[in-house]
Amino acid sequence: MLYYTNTNKQREFIVVKHKLPKIETVVMGIRYREGYAVVEKNSKTYKSLKTIKMAIIQELPITYLETLGCVVNDKQIQYIWGKEVYNYFLSKKLNTKSNEPQVLKEANDKLPFCEHTKEDDTKCRNKALKVSDYCRAHILNDERLAEDFAKMPRIMAKPDRKKYIDKLIKKLEK
Repeated sequence: MLYYTNTNKQREFIVVKHKLPKIETVVMGIRYREGYAVVEKNSKTYKSLKTIKMAIIQELPITYLETLGCVVNDKQIQYIWGKEVYNYFLSKKLNTKSNEPQVLKEANDKLPFCEHTKEDDTKCRNKALKVSDYCRAHILNDERLAEDFAKMPRIMAKPDRKKYIDKLIKKLEK
């Protein structure tokens, strides 16, 4: 006897959060990474996970996967949670981008960009700071900071360099 199902049905997935924040485990066949898992909305597995007190404490949209530390790029979603979840994630991600208001897109196009020119004659696409024509990475190219740049030690630890650049930005704000 053969049973036929509707294969065109789009399954909906959601991200659920475990009570323990940095847990990597499997609960009832659902893989948790950094305390988050992906389940099909209103499925038997989802309903049985709801009965376990620690398994679901918060429900989030599928696009939340981008913010997780274990996800470096979109392809890792496919590796961790499977192809079907990955396809659903991409469809939702594209929908949210296409639903972005046109006014917001136009406003982003009018924002000032960094004036730094790379070696291949392309401009830096980072947004410029309010106090300068350069972004945070290229703030030292600003002519007003030439004297301070000459005083800066060439070898600095990353935290020290960040503090130094913060100090220069505050100087420009005055």
